[in-house]
Amino acid sequence: MTSADLDVKAMYQRKDVLSTQVDDDLIIFDEEQGMYFTTNGIGVVIWDLLEAPMSAEALCEALYEKYDVGLSQCRDDTQRFLLQMIASKLIHPI
Repeated sequence: MTSADLDVKAMYQRKDVLSTQVDDDLIIFDEEQGMYFTTNGIGVVIWDLLEAPMSAEALCEALYEKYDVGLSQCRDDTQRFLLQMIASKLIHPI
């Protein structure tokens, strides 16, 4: 999957992984893979927003409105994070 693919696909978090927030960190446990993942800051916000299907563009717009960040930087950072989450099989593109 490339960053261009994220422009047209919606995605959502997997419902069969466990997640909990500890202080500022989000800990995600994927029992199927037997692996833990952690994220913090904006990663926690992105995870929460992806409870329902959302496109990368809509996600970036929501983050752009909430935080003081340039739109181009927001898109780049969001796409990089989403690609990592997809590669880790924590979110599903649809």
